[in-house]
Amino acid sequence: MKTFRIEHPPTQTDYMTTDFMDVWNELEKVPDGEGVTITVQEMTSKEFEDVVRERGLLKLSISTPWKKDEPD
Repeated sequence: MKTFRIEHPPTQTDYMTTDFMDVWNELEKVPDGEGVTITVQEMTSKEFEDVVRERGLLKLSISTPWKKDEPD
């Protein structure tokens, strides 16, 4: 799957997602004339889960396309 990492240091944005619409929404927030870095990387689901876990420990933001099932 494709993953997208969005970085914009002036606003301390460091965001990883699998949904391109999240990329579009983050781009809308960037002020005119400022640059943003978007890194595209192919990952397996396992690799993405590992990154999610690691970034969670580092308290960096991430967006996942699913919600964990919660018991009723």
